Formats: sequence, C-alpha cells, structure tokens
Amino acid sequence: MELKSTDAGRIAEGFTNEKQDCTVRALALCFELSYREAHAICASVGRKPRRGMYQPQIERAFKIASERTGATVEAIPVPQPECFLRTSTLYGTQRRVTRGGIQVGDFVRRLPKQGTYYLTSTRHAFTVKDGVVMDNVNPHNPRILQERARMEAAHKITPKASSLSQADINELWAKLQEVKKLYE
Repeated sequence: MELKSTDAGRIAEGFTNEKQDCTVRALALCFELSYREAHAICASVGRKPRRGMYQPQIERAFKIASERTGATVEAIPVPQPECFLRTSTLYGTQRRVTRGGIQVGDFVRRLPKQGTYYLTSTRHAFTVKDGVVMDNVNPHNPRILQERARMEAAHKITPKASSLSQADINELWAKLQEVKKLYE
C-alpha cells in the first residue's frame, strides 16, 4: 500500500491552525477542490472549526460537492462489525465485544487500482486515488494511517465525463496542424 503525504493545500491557503480536518482534506482531494472550497462546504453542513464531522454531515457535503463539480458519488458496501455485550460469569460484569468487519489495510488492498475513493474508518477519513493512499502522513510516524482500524464507510467518486466528442478533438487537431504549418 503506497502512501502519499499531502495537506491538500491547507497551509498554502492560510489554514495553519486547523486540526481534525481529515474530512476537509479528503473532500478536497476526491472532488479536486481547493482546500478553501472544501472547508466552506464542510462549514455549510455544520462542521465547526478544528472539529471533526459525523457521517450525515459528510453525506450532505458529498451532495454539495457533487453538484459543484458534476462528479457522481456511489456508496460501496463495507462489511460492518458485529457488536454485542458479554457478561462475565465470574464477576457478573458486562463488556462490549466487537467481532468481524474489515480492517483499513485489507479494504484498501482489495480496491481497484484505478479510480478515486473517499474512505472513512474509526475516527478518520482519507482518499485513495489510483491505488495511492493520500493522507496527512506524519514524517516521524509514516504509519499514521491505522491499517488495523475498522472501516466504516466507502464511496467511489467518479468525475464528470469530458464534454469533448471525437469530432471536436479532430477539429482541434486540424487547427493545430494549420498553426504548425504557419510556423514552418
């Protein structure tokens, strides 16, 4: 699993004090928005500065971003863990037991190498673009992406198809050839 460290333009756009913004970064990378645009979208659906987001807010942010960019969002099924309470026969106490689900590392390795994906795990969001995990990787701890964390949700982001037809491309190519002849 290849990792690429990126802040999605956070520092360059002046958001130096921002933290817990993994959703903003992932949204910017998936929909090819500037960090400022993604930050504004997240704020419009209820994200407070330096705070994370909940899944319903993320879904509303997807809707706004897809309307702006023309991209489509498709939910990918993720096996969810089974949670239940187990009572100790010796002490009579209860504890929560989680079994099943899929870990981040396993899920990412099973994704196709082509395409853009917005993934959320336990308390984190990140992007996988053409097989490369794009996240704010700490240089002192390159394994900041918790491969053993449980996956919560996954979405495939498909950008808007090009509006150029083959006839348009042929016409542009002919004009380019004419310009080339002028300079020969």
